[in-house]
This record gives sequence, C-alpha cells and structure tokens, in this order.
Amino acid sequence: MTSKVFPTLRYRYDPRINYPILLCVFTSLSLWAIVNASCPRVCTCDVDMLGRKRVRCEGNGSLVPTSLDLALLDSDIQVLILLGSSLLFPDNVTLPSQILRNKPSLRQLHIGYSQLQWIGDLTLQPVGSSLQLLNLTHNQLQLLHENNFAGLSQVTHLYLDYNDIENMHSAVFSYLSSLTVLSMSNNRLRVARCQSKSQCGTLTPRLGTPMRNLLYLDISTNPLGYAVPDLFFQDFPALRVLNMSRCGLLNMPWRALRNAMLNLEEIDLSGNSFFELQSATVSLLTNLRRVNFSANPLQYIASGAFDGLLLDSLDLSNNTHPNILGGRVFDRTQIGTLRLANMGLTSLGSDIFSPIMTSLTSLDVSGNPGLILQPQMFAVLLNLKSLTMRNMQLLTIPFNLFDNSSTLEYLDLSSNDLLDIDQRFFVPLTKLTRLNLANNQIRQVPLSLSQLRNLQELDLSNNRLSSLPDSLVQLYSSPASSLTSLHLNTNPWNCDCGLASLIRWVSQSSTDTTGRSGYSVVCVGKDDFRCPACYQPPSWKGRPIDIISTGSCVNTSSSSAVQADNPEVTSLNDTVRHQLAIYSLPSGVRVENSESFAGQKVNNEAHQPVWNNVIINNAVILNSVLKNTSFSTL
Repeated sequence: MTSKVFPTLRYRYDPRINYPILLCVFTSLSLWAIVNASCPRVCTCDVDMLGRKRVRCEGNGSLVPTSLDLALLDSDIQVLILLGSSLLFPDNVTLPSQILRNKPSLRQLHIGYSQLQWIGDLTLQPVGSSLQLLNLTHNQLQLLHENNFAGLSQVTHLYLDYNDIENMHSAVFSYLSSLTVLSMSNNRLRVARCQSKSQCGTLTPRLGTPMRNLLYLDISTNPLGYAVPDLFFQDFPALRVLNMSRCGLLNMPWRALRNAMLNLEEIDLSGNSFFELQSATVSLLTNLRRVNFSANPLQYIASGAFDGLLLDSLDLSNNTHPNILGGRVFDRTQIGTLRLANMGLTSLGSDIFSPIMTSLTSLDVSGNPGLILQPQMFAVLLNLKSLTMRNMQLLTIPFNLFDNSSTLEYLDLSSNDLLDIDQRFFVPLTKLTRLNLANNQIRQVPLSLSQLRNLQELDLSNNRLSSLPDSLVQLYSSPASSLTSLHLNTNPWNCDCGLASLIRWVSQSSTDTTGRSGYSVVCVGKDDFRCPACYQPPSWKGRPIDIISTGSCVNTSSSSAVQADNPEVTSLNDTVRHQLAIYSLPSGVRVENSESFAGQKVNNEAHQPVWNNVIINNAVILNSVLKNTSFSTL
C-alpha cells in the first residue's frame, strides 16, 4: 500500500475560523496517524464504529505468517480481520502456537477464505481473557481437537460455517463457558444413531459437552442422517433458536426435545424429508413462536399438529402434495404470519382460515397459479394486514376480491401478467400503505389509486407504462401526500409533454414542508439509483427523466393542462386548441400543412371532441388534426 503524504499546512489567525472544530480535525488526523503507525503494507488500519482499533487485511492473498506475521502487529488492536477475496483468490493462513502473543485487547478475530486447515493446540489461549467473537468461516477445517479453544472463557459467538468439519473431540467446546451463539452450517457433521454408551462405542451421539448458556445453534446443511438420537439435545437446556434445515431428517424425537429444551422459541426444519406431521409432535414444544417446515415432501398434517401453539409465524411453503391443508389443521392454534407459497393450491376455503381468523395478520400465497380467486375470499380474516400474491400468473384480478371492511395495509401483486386492473379494485383498500405492482404488463395506471390516501410506497417498475396521469402526479407531489417512495423505473416512458408534470416534479431540487422532493421520492432508492429513463423518442432513449427539459411544455391552468408552445402548430383551430390539451412535439418532429378545422364535429354537450387520441412520433395528436396534416422529421 502506498504511503499517504499530507500537504504542508500554512495558516494564520482568522476570526472566521472555528478553531475548536479545527482542533478536532487535527486531533482526528493525529489519531489516524497513530493507528497507522505500524500498519502492515498489505493491511488497512482504522477505528471501527464502536471506536475499536481495527486491522483489516482483505483480498491480498496473504501468506500468514510468512509474509504477514500477526505477532508483529500492535499489541492494542481489538479487531483483526484476515479475509481472502474468494475461494479463487484465498489467503493461506496457518496458526502456530504463540502467533497471537501480546494481544491482550483482541476482542474479535475473523479469518475467512484463508485455506485454514487446522488450529494449533493452545494457539488461541493468549487472547482468552479478551476474545469475544471468533469467526473461522469459509476455510478447510476438518478436525477439531480438544485444546483448540482452550482458555476462551469469554467467547460468546463462534462461527465455523462452510468448512469440512466431520470429526471433533467430545470436549472441544468445554472451555467455551460463555458461548451463546454457535454456527456450524455447511460442514460434514454426522450424528451417531445410538442411544447409549454400549451402543455408541467410540462414536458420539452428541455435539460435545453441555453448553448451558447456548441460545442459538445452527447446524443446517450437514448430513446428519434420517434421525437424531434423544441424547443429542440434552446439552442445550437454554436454547432458544435451533436450525436443522437441509440435514436429511425424516423425523425428530419430539418428546426428547420437549424435555431438554423448555425455552425453545424457533425451529427451522425446512428442506428435510418429513412425510407427515402427526398430532402431539410439534405441539409438545409449547413455547414455540416460529416454525419452518417449508420444502419438505409433506403428504399429511394431522388435525391438532399445532394444537395450543401461539405462533408468530408458520412456513409450509413448497410442500406440493394435494389437500395437505385438509382436516382443520389449524384448530386451536393462533398464527400471526402464514406462508403457503408454491403449494399447488387450487382453493382456500373459509374452514381453513376460520380457526385463525382473528390472529392472522400476514398471508403469503405466492406461486399458486391454480388458486381460484373468489370474491371477498379473505373477508373471514378480520385482522389481515399483509397479503402477498406474487408469481400467480394472473392476467386479471376480481374487482371485488376485498370487501369494504378490509384492514389490508400491504399488498404484493408483483411478478404476474396483469394487463389491467379494474378501477373498482382499490376502492375498499383505504388503509393500504404499501402496494407492489412491479413486473407485470400494466399499460395504464388506474386512476383509482388516488383514493389510497395513506399510501407510502408504490412500486410500478418493470411494466409497460409510457405515461403517468397528471392527477396522480399532483396528488403525490402535494405536501399533504404521505407517499415517500414511487418506483417507476424500467418502463417504456414517452418523454413528450404528456410526461411533463412528472418530469418537472422529479427535476425540482427544492423540498416541501415534509422534507420531500420529487427526486427523493422517485429517483433515490434504498439500495441503488432507480430514476426512470426515457424510452421514446429514440434520441433520448436511456436518459434519466430528471435531466429532460420541458421547455416548450407550459402549465396553462390549475389542472396543469399542457398546450402547444410551438409556433408551427399555432394554426390549429382556436376552439379545438382551447378546449383540449394539445401536446407539443419533441424536438425533431414538426407539423406541416396544417389547416383550420373549425368545422369539425364537436360534442357540444360534453365540450369534448368525439375523436380518439393517437400517438405518432411520440406526440399525442388528435385525430381531428390528422385529416389534412402530414408529419416529417427534421
């Protein structure tokens, strides 16, 4: 790393300068210089957000200790990160004894993508009185020996994910008396299917010695086998969260779980091989709040399988056996969030929902293209606030899907094939705050969206929209609007005067009384830049709309009607021009040989023409004007 050179500072007293602030700047620079005083060339030395001195050696393919001797680092570092860039460009790290000597303040040690194959006996002991977090993920560890973690009595978090660990000494965790989080996912762990010492011999049916303070255990994506012995769970009496997803399990010793883990609140058994859930199984764990059985080949769920549970969430997604939800499976159960995505559902009767009609607040039925949507089919769910219906292959949706007492606040209809939405659909959804209509084929924005006065987030991205009604722009740009996020990107926008109101709003740098601006609402995303871009005219394709000029598009009334400001179209009949919103053409297009059309037929009663608008060369032109008018490109 090249050395940083500071320029020479010349100064004299100036009463306009805030010298206390300047002193703080110099103090910060001095601290920076101290932190970097003995920083290795391949590392970055800084102070983290908690004020801890940190050394980061990342993505350099370092050889430890050959080219980077950890023993030579400053003795007062608190966070040490050794991280190869990936599996293709890893570091090469070995940890011989005494490599961490004279590091009495080290609190966190991260070594990843480093081809670490072993941990020396007592290697970590010198930092035992200070180390709180040890992260050895994405390495090549295969064996854990008895003294690998000797002396680490202060470690609370241990991460060993993405290694090749298959065997470990039964006492390897015995030194970790303060451990609360243990994560060993994506290894090669197997559990012996024996129930006693006489059966097990030299094998172990347990993960190790008792860990009485452990609250979180993740051993997902390990080939544990079709069953786990009762003895396995006796070592974790305080456990709150258990993740055993993708472990090849066929069943669980539910009674052993109940006896050993009275405080268990969350269990993830997704991606296993459970064929059925009988009564008096999951329901034995009376303190459970979150249950995940997704992606199992479940064929049967008994009535009462969840009897008496007060669940915050239940995930049964990706279980596709027909009629799996028959037989009142939710009797005597309370569920807050229910996920039924990708289950091949064709119907959802009120008998399924009636037991949870008051407790259910969030429902996900995405990925069920065969599900028949009935009028007011969710009316029985009295407190439903969130409904997700993605990937349903919907071409249309019943206008009366919801009743007037709807409590819905979030609706996700994204990734369907919706072409149009009935104007009446949104009428009952007065409490809606978030609406996702992204990734559809919608060509016109329903004007009834204006009735959603509580709407805060609206996603219309990746549709077929070319214009946005002025009335909606006026509503959303009003200081009284509650809208804070409007996704409009990836639409084929026609950047003519029909889009002038939106362009002006987005181009404004000023904010309203709520601190909002059009740019912040439309163009500033949470994770990326998402300002909508022009699709037409071709010369403007790809340009963000906030840099488009609306020079010839002029507001003429409180309704923001846009009239022509181009002298080449001033020969239009005054009656037609004043009664209608005539849009000026983008640069490069002009009207030639236009004639007066005072005699054209007009519906006097409605004061509107009977001709339909068409789009030619990206301009909205009345058919009444087209009769004796030709177009050319300059």
